[in-house]
Amino acid sequence: TIMYGANDSYIDKGKDQPRLSKEQFEANLNKLLEQCKKAGIKPILMTSNSYGRTPTKNGAGNNPNDLLAQYMETTRKVAKQTGTPLVDHFDFWTMQNSNGTDVGKWTTDQLRPNVLGHQKMAELMLPVVLEEVLVLPLADVDAPAATADDHARPGLRKRQAGIAPGFARRHDAEQRRSRVALRIG
Repeated sequence: TIMYGANDSYIDKGKDQPRLSKEQFEANLNKLLEQCKKAGIKPILMTSNSYGRTPTKNGAGNNPNDLLAQYMETTRKVAKQTGTPLVDHFDFWTMQNSNGTDVGKWTTDQLRPNVLGHQKMAELMLPVVLEEVLVLPLADVDAPAATADDHARPGLRKRQAGIAPGFARRHDAEQRRSRVALRIG
Protein backbone atom coordinates (compact mmCIF):
# COMPACT_ATOMS: atom_id res chain seq x y z
CA THR A 1 0.00 0.00 0.00
CA ILE A 2 1.08 3.54 -0.72
CA MET A 3 -0.31 6.33 1.44
CA TYR A 4 1.13 9.74 1.84
CA GLY A 5 0.24 13.40 1.44
CA ALA A 6 -0.40 14.81 4.90
CA ASN A 7 3.21 15.89 5.35
CA ASP A 8 3.63 16.90 1.70
CA SER A 9 0.58 19.17 1.74
CA TYR A 10 1.43 20.80 5.07
CA ILE A 11 2.52 24.45 5.19
CA ASP A 12 5.15 24.98 7.86
CA LYS A 13 5.22 27.95 10.22
CA GLY A 14 6.73 30.98 8.50
CA LYS A 15 6.09 29.54 5.03
CA ASP A 16 3.35 30.26 2.51
CA GLN A 17 3.70 27.12 0.35
CA PRO A 18 3.30 23.42 1.12
CA ARG A 19 6.35 21.21 1.47
CA LEU A 20 5.69 19.73 -1.99
CA SER A 21 3.65 21.22 -4.80
CA LYS A 22 0.65 19.23 -6.06
CA GLU A 23 2.58 18.67 -9.29
CA GLN A 24 5.57 17.21 -7.42
CA PHE A 25 3.22 15.10 -5.31
CA GLU A 26 1.49 13.71 -8.41
CA ALA A 27 4.82 13.01 -10.14
CA ASN A 28 6.08 11.18 -7.04
CA LEU A 29 2.93 9.03 -6.85
CA ASN A 30 3.27 8.07 -10.50
CA LYS A 31 6.96 7.26 -10.05
CA LEU A 32 6.23 5.05 -7.03
CA LEU A 33 3.53 3.18 -8.94
CA GLU A 34 5.84 2.69 -11.91
CA GLN A 35 8.64 1.36 -9.69
CA CYS A 36 6.26 -1.02 -7.91
CA LYS A 37 4.90 -2.38 -11.17
CA LYS A 38 8.42 -2.84 -12.61
CA ALA A 39 9.28 -4.87 -9.51
CA GLY A 40 6.21 -7.08 -9.97
CA ILE A 41 4.37 -5.52 -7.03
CA LYS A 42 0.62 -4.87 -7.25
CA PRO A 43 0.30 -1.48 -5.52
CA ILE A 44 -2.78 -0.20 -3.72
CA LEU A 45 -3.07 3.57 -3.29
CA MET A 46 -4.60 5.00 -0.15
CA THR A 47 -5.61 8.53 0.67
CA SER A 48 -4.34 9.89 3.95
CA ASN A 49 -6.90 10.12 6.72
CA SER A 50 -8.29 13.58 7.37
CA TYR A 51 -7.42 15.64 10.42
CA GLY A 52 -9.84 15.69 13.33
CA ARG A 53 -12.17 18.58 14.13
CA THR A 54 -9.64 20.71 16.00
CA PRO A 55 -6.29 20.54 14.23
CA THR A 56 -3.61 23.13 14.83
CA LYS A 57 -3.65 25.71 12.04
CA ASN A 58 -0.89 25.34 9.47
CA GLY A 59 1.82 27.95 8.83
CA ALA A 60 -0.55 29.98 6.64
CA GLY A 61 -3.13 30.06 9.45
CA ASN A 62 -5.53 27.67 7.72
CA ASN A 63 -7.09 24.32 8.55
CA PRO A 64 -4.64 21.74 7.13
CA ASN A 65 -7.59 19.64 5.89
CA ASP A 66 -8.31 22.28 3.22
CA LEU A 67 -5.06 21.69 1.35
CA LEU A 68 -4.90 17.99 2.23
CA ALA A 69 -8.28 17.52 0.50
CA GLN A 70 -6.78 18.85 -2.74
CA TYR A 71 -3.82 16.47 -2.52
CA MET A 72 -6.12 13.53 -1.82
CA GLU A 73 -8.09 14.45 -4.93
CA THR A 74 -4.78 14.10 -6.80
CA THR A 75 -4.35 10.62 -5.29
CA ARG A 76 -7.85 9.67 -6.51
CA LYS A 77 -7.03 11.04 -9.98
CA VAL A 78 -3.78 9.05 -10.21
CA ALA A 79 -5.54 5.88 -9.04
CA LYS A 80 -8.20 6.31 -11.73
CA GLN A 81 -5.70 7.16 -14.50
CA THR A 82 -3.47 4.19 -13.70
CA GLY A 83 -6.17 1.67 -12.82
CA THR A 84 -4.67 1.29 -9.34
CA PRO A 85 -6.99 0.12 -6.54
CA LEU A 86 -7.78 2.85 -4.01
CA VAL A 87 -8.68 2.90 -0.32
CA ASP A 88 -10.17 6.31 0.45
CA HIS A 89 -9.45 6.97 4.13
CA PHE A 90 -9.80 10.73 3.67
CA ASP A 91 -13.35 10.43 2.35
CA PHE A 92 -14.35 7.95 5.08
CA TRP A 93 -12.88 10.00 7.94
CA THR A 94 -14.36 13.23 6.54
CA MET A 95 -17.78 11.60 6.23
CA GLN A 96 -17.57 10.22 9.79
CA ASN A 97 -16.64 13.68 11.08
CA SER A 98 -19.60 15.21 9.19
CA ASN A 99 -21.93 12.59 10.68
CA GLY A 100 -21.01 13.56 14.24
CA THR A 101 -18.10 11.24 15.02
CA ASP A 102 -15.09 13.10 16.37
CA VAL A 103 -12.36 11.39 14.35
CA GLY A 104 -9.85 13.35 16.39
CA LYS A 105 -10.46 10.66 19.03
CA TRP A 106 -9.11 8.14 16.50
CA THR A 107 -5.75 9.97 16.56
CA THR A 108 -2.91 10.85 18.89
CA ASP A 109 -2.71 14.47 17.68
CA GLN A 110 -5.69 15.18 15.37
CA LEU A 111 -3.87 13.42 12.48
CA ARG A 112 -1.76 10.38 13.34
CA PRO A 113 -3.99 7.37 14.00
CA ASN A 114 -4.04 5.76 17.42
CA VAL A 115 -5.05 2.11 17.95
CA LEU A 116 -8.71 2.85 17.16
CA GLY A 117 -7.74 4.90 14.11
CA HIS A 118 -5.57 2.07 12.81
CA GLN A 119 -8.44 -0.36 13.38
CA LYS A 120 -10.76 1.87 11.31
CA MET A 121 -8.14 2.05 8.57
CA ALA A 122 -7.64 -1.73 8.58
CA GLU A 123 -11.40 -2.29 8.30
CA LEU A 124 -11.45 -0.08 5.21
CA MET A 125 -8.33 -1.69 3.71
CA LEU A 126 -9.21 -5.34 4.24
CA PRO A 127 -11.83 -5.76 1.48
CA VAL A 128 -9.59 -4.10 -1.11
CA VAL A 129 -6.49 -6.06 -0.11
CA LEU A 130 -8.41 -9.35 -0.05
CA GLU A 131 -9.87 -8.68 -3.48
CA GLU A 132 -6.47 -7.88 -4.94
CA VAL A 133 -4.61 -10.73 -3.25
CA LEU A 134 -7.20 -13.51 -3.16
CA VAL A 135 -10.34 -12.93 -5.20
CA LEU A 136 -8.89 -11.67 -8.48
CA PRO A 137 -6.22 -14.39 -8.80
CA LEU A 138 -8.74 -17.11 -7.86
CA ALA A 139 -11.19 -15.77 -10.45
CA ASP A 140 -8.77 -17.21 -12.99
CA VAL A 141 -9.42 -20.81 -11.84
CA ASP A 142 -10.12 -23.07 -14.83
CA ALA A 143 -13.51 -24.34 -13.57
CA PRO A 144 -14.52 -26.39 -16.68
CA ALA A 145 -11.24 -28.32 -16.64
CA ALA A 146 -11.50 -28.89 -12.91
CA THR A 147 -15.06 -30.26 -13.12
CA ALA A 148 -14.23 -32.51 -16.10
CA ASP A 149 -11.56 -34.35 -14.12
CA ASP A 150 -12.61 -36.14 -10.93
CA HIS A 151 -9.04 -35.93 -9.64
CA ALA A 152 -8.52 -32.26 -10.41
CA ARG A 153 -7.64 -29.90 -7.62
CA PRO A 154 -8.22 -26.14 -7.53
CA GLY A 155 -5.48 -24.19 -9.20
CA LEU A 156 -4.79 -21.17 -11.32
CA ARG A 157 -4.89 -21.39 -15.11
CA LYS A 158 -1.66 -19.45 -15.25
CA ARG A 159 0.75 -19.16 -12.36
CA GLN A 160 1.13 -15.55 -11.21
CA ALA A 161 4.40 -14.29 -9.80
CA GLY A 162 4.26 -13.20 -6.20
CA ILE A 163 0.85 -14.73 -5.49
CA ALA A 164 0.94 -17.90 -3.47
CA PRO A 165 -0.59 -19.03 -0.20
CA GLY A 166 1.88 -19.67 2.53
CA PHE A 167 2.28 -20.10 6.22
CA ALA A 168 4.50 -18.00 8.43
CA ARG A 169 7.75 -19.59 9.45
CA ARG A 170 8.79 -19.34 13.06
CA HIS A 171 11.40 -16.63 12.47
CA ASP A 172 8.89 -14.60 10.37
CA ALA A 173 6.48 -14.44 13.28
CA GLU A 174 9.29 -13.42 15.64
CA GLN A 175 10.31 -10.57 13.35
CA ARG A 176 6.73 -9.29 13.09
CA ARG A 177 5.76 -9.61 16.73
CA SER A 178 4.75 -6.49 18.57
CA ARG A 179 7.62 -4.56 20.09
CA VAL A 180 5.27 -2.65 22.37
CA ALA A 181 3.25 -4.32 25.08
CA LEU A 182 -0.44 -3.57 24.57
CA ARG A 183 -3.04 -3.88 27.28
CA ILE A 184 -6.36 -5.18 25.98
CA GLY A 185 -9.46 -5.00 28.08
